[in-house]
Amino acid sequence: MKPLATLLKTLLFGALLVSGKHGESEGGEDATTSSVSAVNSTTTSATLTSTSSTPTASTAESSAHTLTISSTTSNTPSPTSTNVMQFDPPGNITTCTQATFAWSYNLTMSLNMTIIVTNERTTTQHFASKLARRQAALVSQTLSTTVDARACEITWAQADVPVGQYALVAFDTARTGNISIQSDAFFVVAGADTSCLSTPASSNSDPSQSGSSGQEGAFPSSQAGSKSLSTGALAGTIAGVVIGVGGLLMAFTLPRFRRHRRLSAQPPRPGAPYHLF
Repeated sequence: MKPLATLLKTLLFGALLVSGKHGESEGGEDATTSSVSAVNSTTTSATLTSTSSTPTASTAESSAHTLTISSTTSNTPSPTSTNVMQFDPPGNITTCTQATFAWSYNLTMSLNMTIIVTNERTTTQHFASKLARRQAALVSQTLSTTVDARACEITWAQADVPVGQYALVAFDTARTGNISIQSDAFFVVAGADTSCLSTPASSNSDPSQSGSSGQEGAFPSSQAGSKSLSTGALAGTIAGVVIGVGGLLMAFTLPRFRRHRRLSAQPPRPGAPYHLF
């Protein structure tokens, strides 16, 4: 009996061992299958993610391209008179001498320009004093109305204007190009030759001193006024004052004096009081 029981135990133990190994084998296969599935799922997910990100990058690139075009379009300046034509800074000019003014012109079309030299207050800068600008006569001299803008310069044969501050004004004569510009201010200073001027300027005159000299002429001092008053005029003034005062005194006192005399000449009325003493 013991050998039979031992054999049964051995068979049972062997069956248990075989069953355990078979379970481990199935568990390993399941784990391997699960791992492979997880890897495949991760790869698929990564592929899908990469595929879905491609349109996003394309959209961003398209947006950036659109922004670049829009920025380039908005920064393009529109043409103006200053961009089309501009005077070079003019230097100071001596009276009755020749001067040349230059400018830059950025178009190829021909335009007849009107060039004017003027001392109008709206064009010149505020270098001179206010009083000097008020006293200065308005000067506006046309140099040309037909000079071609492409010539880029014009010559002033003679600076035959009074000493002072001036500026250049230019515009297209036909008003078709919408060009209207002005130059920086410059001075016309007195030179040795003033024969071209209608009123010769003093060679010692200085634009910076014109305000003070004008002020002295406009507001004479009280001392100069007292010197201009002669002795005869002073005596006549005093005599007139005395006669006027005397006339006023007589006008007030003479009627009172006449009235007093008329009352004293009348006889006393009956019943009136008498002065005994």
